[in-house]
Amino acid sequence: MPGLNFAYTAKQYSGYLPLSSRNNIHYWLLESQGTPATDPLVLWVSGGPGCSSLEGLFTTVGPLYPNPDGQTLFENIYAWNKIANMLFLDSPRDAGYSFRDPTADPISGYNDDAVCG
Repeated sequence: MPGLNFAYTAKQYSGYLPLSSRNNIHYWLLESQGTPATDPLVLWVSGGPGCSSLEGLFTTVGPLYPNPDGQTLFENIYAWNKIANMLFLDSPRDAGYSFRDPTADPISGYNDDAVCG
């Protein structure tokens, strides 16, 4: 990974979960640095509308923090994925990298149905 100044070998996955109502929710999954097959899964959702879960990934509980130079990363020795698999979701749609199909009706208010569907 560019700008990484320490050895990081845990697997990472990122992509989109297409939902039934033409919403596309962005996820970033970090496998545990311990024993991924048996360690628990923690779901991190920052809330919203408008707050990306990647803020939590890069400033709170994730293993990689940006240095002040904006070009390199340093290790968070207290990262939660030392002992757990971490799933970060950008929810609701339009938060972070999540998006909706441009032909879908806009949402004027957010509730559980809007966030999950």
